[in-house]
Amino acid sequence: MQCSCFFHLRPIKNTGISNRPSHAFMESLNPSYRRLIQLECLAVISLHTLIIGVFHIPLLNYALMYFGFGLTWSAMQYVHHYGTKRHVTRGARNLRLWEPIDRLWLNHNWHLVHHEHPTVPWIHLPVLGSATQTEKRGFLLWYYFKMWRGPRKAEEHVENQYAGRVIR
Repeated sequence: MQCSCFFHLRPIKNTGISNRPSHAFMESLNPSYRRLIQLECLAVISLHTLIIGVFHIPLLNYALMYFGFGLTWSAMQYVHHYGTKRHVTRGARNLRLWEPIDRLWLNHNWHLVHHEHPTVPWIHLPVLGSATQTEKRGFLLWYYFKMWRGPRKAEEHVENQYAGRVIR
C-alpha cells in the first residue's frame, strides 16, 4: 500500500498486517505541504548532524541519549491516558506532582481538563480544573509505576471515524 505523500508503508513481514495508524496519519496530511514537510525533515537531520559534528559527540552516545529521552517522553505522555476510557475527550486523567514541576510542564498534569477544553490556555487549566473536577487528582508517580505492569485487555472496540480523511 502506498501513502500518497511520502513513502510506501508495507505490511509487517509474513503477517499481512499493515500499520493502520501510520497509514491513516500519512493519508491525513495535506499533500500541498509535502515539500515543506520534507524541507523541515532535512533541516532537522542537518541540525542534529551539525550538533554531533561541532561538539564531537560520539554517535552511539547521541543515539542512547535520544533513546532515553524518547522512552521517558512517550511514557510521560502515555501515563495520563493509561487505563482510561477510549474516548477523545474523556480518555485522560488529571494527575498531580509538585506545583513547581506542574508549572514547568505547563500544567500538563491537568490533562483531562485540556482534553475537555483544548482551546483554553495552559495557564488557566488549574483554575478551570479545580472548579470542574469531580474526583481527586492521582499522584503521577504511582500511576507511572502502575502503567509499567503491562497492558490490559480492552473490553471495547473503538473505530476511528476520521481515519484516512484528508484535513485541508
